[in-house]
Amino acid sequence: MKNKIPVITIDGPSGVGKSTISKIIADQLNWSVLESGKIYRFLAFLALTKNITIIEKNIIPLAKNIDLLFMKKKI
Repeated sequence: MKNKIPVITIDGPSGVGKSTISKIIADQLNWSVLESGKIYRFLAFLALTKNITIIEKNIIPLAKNIDLLFMKKKI
């Protein structure tokens, strides 16, 4: 990891307001929000496009070798 920056992430079921509250808190603290669901979806997409069976022993090496960069949207 090149840069270490403060990040807030909240786990829980879909539709309960995790992103909303995370964004509010992050804005107050001037931090970033890591939406981990995007990482999970990307890994699933990558596995499917490479015809990799989605099981732990296959996904861990795949996850260790990805390099993701999330950009903050300017609204």
